Parts: sequence; C-alpha cells; structure tokens
Amino acid sequence: MAEQTSKTEGHSTPADVVQRLLKTAGVSGVVLCSRDGEVVGHELPHNFTHKDMTRLGKVMNQSRSGVVASLGKVETGDFRYADHRVLIYYFSKGEVLLLCEPDVKPEVTRQAVLEQKDAFDTLMTGVLSQQRKESAEPQAPERAFSETAVEQKQKRWPMMVAVTAILLIGVAFGYWWNITTSLPSAVAVETATQNTVASVQDVSTLEPRTILGLHGSNTIGAKLAPELAKKYLRKLGANRIWMKPGAEHDEQDIFGLIDGVDLLKIAIQAHGSSTSFKGLDAELCDIGMASRRIKDKEVVMLERFGDMRQAASEHVLAMDGIAVIVNPANTISELSMAQLAGLFSGQITDWGQIPASGLTGPVAVFARDEKSGTWDTFKNMILKPRKLSLAEQATRIEDSRILTAQVAKNSQGIGFIGLPYIKPAKAISVSEQGAAGVYPTPFTVATEDYPLARRLYLYSPALPNNDHTRDFIEFALSDLGQQVVNEVGFIKLTVEEHEFTLPQTAPADYLAATQGAKRLSVTYRFKSGSTELDNRALRDLDRLVDFMHQGRNRYRPLMLFGFADNIGENDVNQVLSEKRTRKVSTALQSRGLNAKVVMGLGEAMPVADNATSAGREKNRRVEVWISEP
Repeated sequence: MAEQTSKTEGHSTPADVVQRLLKTAGVSGVVLCSRDGEVVGHELPHNFTHKDMTRLGKVMNQSRSGVVASLGKVETGDFRYADHRVLIYYFSKGEVLLLCEPDVKPEVTRQAVLEQKDAFDTLMTGVLSQQRKESAEPQAPERAFSETAVEQKQKRWPMMVAVTAILLIGVAFGYWWNITTSLPSAVAVETATQNTVASVQDVSTLEPRTILGLHGSNTIGAKLAPELAKKYLRKLGANRIWMKPGAEHDEQDIFGLIDGVDLLKIAIQAHGSSTSFKGLDAELCDIGMASRRIKDKEVVMLERFGDMRQAASEHVLAMDGIAVIVNPANTISELSMAQLAGLFSGQITDWGQIPASGLTGPVAVFARDEKSGTWDTFKNMILKPRKLSLAEQATRIEDSRILTAQVAKNSQGIGFIGLPYIKPAKAISVSEQGAAGVYPTPFTVATEDYPLARRLYLYSPALPNNDHTRDFIEFALSDLGQQVVNEVGFIKLTVEEHEFTLPQTAPADYLAATQGAKRLSVTYRFKSGSTELDNRALRDLDRLVDFMHQGRNRYRPLMLFGFADNIGENDVNQVLSEKRTRKVSTALQSRGLNAKVVMGLGEAMPVADNATSAGREKNRRVEVWISEP
C-alpha cells in the first residue's frame, strides 16, 4: 500500500499520485520526495530487499551529486540498478523516482509523470508549508538546533534524509524476508503523517486464491499476459499488485491484494503454444495462449469444450509480426520467401550466395524451440509449403530475448522473432511471389499485408466454469486491454487511420475512389472456403462502428473494397469479391453504419502468394477506407 497522508479537499493524496503512476506500463515502484528529501509517498516491489535498498541508496546519492552540480538544467536521472531501470524526474519542489522494467519506454513514463505534475506540486507545497510551520514552533531544549546547524542543513541538499527513509523501509523488508518462508508474500510499508512511526503489514499468513491460470505461448506470456493480469487485478479492486517468478523459467505468478485481506493470484506458464492446448485438455489452466491457430488434432482433443474454432472459444488478442532479423552489419534490406526458405533450410549456406548482404562466410541460423508457436508459424509459412525442414546446424532457443541477443552478437546470424523483440538486431522486408516486399510496421501487421503477420490467440471453453475466464478475455479485448497490448509492443486491434499510397498499377476505379482518402487498419477476412466472416472480423465490425461514431468520423464517408484470389475464372472471382464486400456492408448496416462505396475488384492487388492456401486466404479480403465529407 502506498504511504498515506491526509487528503486536502480538492487535491490528491500521495497515495493517489503513486497509484496513478503505477498504472504506467513497465513501472513497478514509485517514490515521491520533497525538496528537502522527505519521502511523502511510495510503493516498491515486495522482493526489494535490504541489500537492494542499501545499494540503490548509494546509486541515488551519486546521481544526486551530479544533479546538484548543474541544478536547474538537469530534469531527468536515468540509470540501471540490478534488473531495473531507475528514472528520476526532478522538479523545483521535489522529485519522482520510478523503478521500472529494463525495456520501459521513457517517453511513456515521462508523459505519465508530467500528467501528475500539478498534483505533485500541490502536494509538495503542502509539505513545505507544514515544514515551515513546524520549524516556527518552539522546541524542547534537548531537540533544538543551533542557528548555525540549521543554516548548514539548509545549505546541503539533504538527500541522505530520503536515503535513510528508504533504508528504513529496506530494514523492514529485510526483516520480513528473513523471518518468512511462506510464498507468496509481501510487505506493505506505511509511514505516519509525522514521518516518525513505521508499521509493517505482513501478508505471509494470507492464503492466495488462484482466480485464473494461463498456459501457452512464450510470445504472449513473457510480457503481455503479466501486464494484462496486473491491470485486470487492479480492475477487480486490488490496491497492491506484485509479481513473483514461478517454479520454472517462463513461469510467473501475479498477486493482487484487495482491502488487505483478499489475496488473489493469476498463474502464468509460458512454455510454448502447444502447451496451451495440453493445459486446457488436462484442465490445468483456464485460458490457453497461442501465437498460432489451433490445429485440427487439437480441436478434436478439446471437442468436449465445444468447437474451439468458433467465436465463443477462439479470441484474437492482438497482432504480431514474425520479423526476420539479421545482424546490423548485414547490408541486406529485403529477402523473398524463397530465399528465407533456402537460408533456414540450409540450402543457402554462405552469405556470399546473397551479394546484397555484403558478407561472406557461413550463415549462422537461429530458431525458436519446437514448442514455440513462433516456430510453428514460421515453419508453416516458410518451410512446410516447400517440403523443407530446418537446417540441422540451426541453434534452437526457447527465449525470444536470448535469440535476438545472439543474432545481434553474430555478424553471420539470421533468425526470426516476434515484433517486440527485434532490437538490438535488425529487421528486413519480406516479399512473396507476385507481391511487393513489405517491411514489418504496426500498420502492415494490423492489416495483415505483411507476409509474416500473425494473430495472437486466447482459447477458452465455450462455457467456462470459471467466471473470471470470460471476464478476463473481455477485458483483454476491450479498449483498455488493447492499450496494454500497444504499450507492451504488440499491435493493437483498435481501428486507426493511415496515409496509404497505392501503386499506379492499381485498378483505375480503385485509384479514383481513394483519391485523398485514408486507409483504416482493419481488413476483413473470411473463414476458409466461405463468405462467412472470421472471428477477428466479427469483433472488428463493432470496433469499426465505435471508430465511426467518434467525433467528426460520423460525417466521413466509408468505403469498402473487396478482393479475391486468382483461382478460377476472372469473372467468377469478380463476382466473389463483390459478394464478400456486400457481406461486410450488410453486417455494418445492421449496426447502423452505411458505406458510401461498396466495390469488388476481383483478383487484383494480391498481398500474398496465390500459390499457397494461406496466401489465397489472405488475398480474399475487404479493405476499409475513409474520406473527408
């Protein structure tokens, strides 16, 4: 629980400011300090030990020394401590310290802090007024300071006061850490208004109540699922939330404490997409996380829960792109799907066979492990259609972050990875036969134009026994949940508009109708071999309606353009593209939304290879554009 002080009418308490900052993605701890070093509000991770406090205090003191030397010019302190990134924001009346994840986005935290600046300044003004009032009151002789001592104190930047307060917190943490072996547990530190009495609330005696279990994809489970779990626990009313590593690698337990008595737990195990369906089958989890679509044999295995491919069980959580990454020293900017197949199968063994790379020497192939949904998707997109298998000399790695680091260290390296894990390696464009090369961007992934774009899924029984199952999924798919998706680095499903330039080879009617218009990030696709909208498209209908009801959008004309694959006669494909476009138009009309333009364009403008079933499925689509009134 964050430190409390009395709430002045019309103003926030320190706890209010702390809790708002803790909602920022990647922030796990907050300390608010006055100009004189008084800690007026804080909340830190439960496993921040005495040793951590001592070391952090030293680093803070060193950082402060540098700031004092140029006071008035330095606004932000940024340094690493252990597995954390520490950001300090200096204001005229005090400072805000944020304990963050290593990959936190500074622009996001800075914006969050600036949004709390007025509330923070008001708090600090109150603290300074109280300090002046107390200093003006008579003191007992044995506690009075000499005028000289007071002057000396005012001349020093009193960081040691803040450090001492934090170290006292550390002592309490350390004491608890040593006396309890009951996990999970946490310590809440509260300081009295007078900053003289500290009390420690020990929750080690509380039995955690597991409300949800999520098994499956490492891509989802490493970052996204834990962040969604934190926000969901906060939605349920938890005012203290923390995370603890599980028994094995890629396992995490997220805890939330409600009213100091109800300890909730969400257990996450991220050992690969295949384990999501095994976990559901064994009834070891409530929700399966997968970075690929469920396979036929898995549908059969779970048929007692209903049809797992129907909208009640299959939920598209976010979009991700499988980026092909190389070492930054590699000068290649684009590879075709065929070249990727050659490189990853071992048919191309030396970079000298691809002159655009600017390299010579053996190709070092890095790939995800067998249980990974990322690997399964890559295999089915690149290798399986060509009846190829992964090169025997490939290095298999379970963790996405480790794979990226290995490619970045090896000048001959090439690998594939989820979009949020590209850095510090370099991503390249990918092209399919009959289509232009496309670089992985949020827009090209959202529209699924990028050849290696993929959907991230949550799977659940159609009629779950656990009430939290459906509630959590609805939260994850809501605007708030999609905001978390975006903050973590995946591609949210919320509709956005983008400038989009069509090639001059596009059909004349298409070019004329879209002149001056913008393309939306939603593209409707259909169930295999059907004119029925797929599960993402069904959700996207309502998302588009919400978008069109925002502000001036309600007055802007909407346009729908349908496309088909090239199997069969051109006239037949033209009819099919028109039929699919009318299908979307009718679905939108039933929701009160009318499209100004409804146009079928046949087999024109393919975005994928029509030689593969997956490519043809991508080409059967309806794009959405919006113009000015």
